[in-house]
Amino acid sequence: MQGEKTMKIGEALTEKKRLQSDLAKVNELIESNFTYKAGTRPDFDVAKLFAEQVRLVKQILELKIKIQKTNADITVPFGGSDFTLQELIITLGDLRSEISVFNSLYATKDRMFRYSDDDVETVTQIPLDEIQKTVRALNEKKTKLDSLLQRTNWTVELI
Repeated sequence: MQGEKTMKIGEALTEKKRLQSDLAKVNELIESNFTYKAGTRPDFDVAKLFAEQVRLVKQILELKIKIQKTNADITVPFGGSDFTLQELIITLGDLRSEISVFNSLYATKDRMFRYSDDDVETVTQIPLDEIQKTVRALNEKKTKLDSLLQRTNWTVELI
């Protein structure tokens, strides 16, 4: 499309966040101005706010589609293989979930069971130092992946 400004993924994500914030404000204004006291004038024209809402939703949708297309089409090397940005984003989410599960094990390790007036000591099935090594390795991978995605977001143009 001739004359269309090029935009990096990071710029598009920032713009999408700004538009979503603007949309939330417009939605609040619609809600707070939809009804008003008889004999007074509302602060904002709800019909104009609805038009603004439609415009913002359209812009957000266009950005989301461009971002998704770019994430699906662009590949980058990671860990000796090439992955689409979409695959890396999914992998990053999975790593965060996995780390969360391991971190929750630390909270359960000190739990005591009470069957009577006596405390029953608990033991872990996997040594905590092994869990710690696993979490450390997962965090390192997550950090590298997150850094790669951040760098890529600010160097790759939207498709």
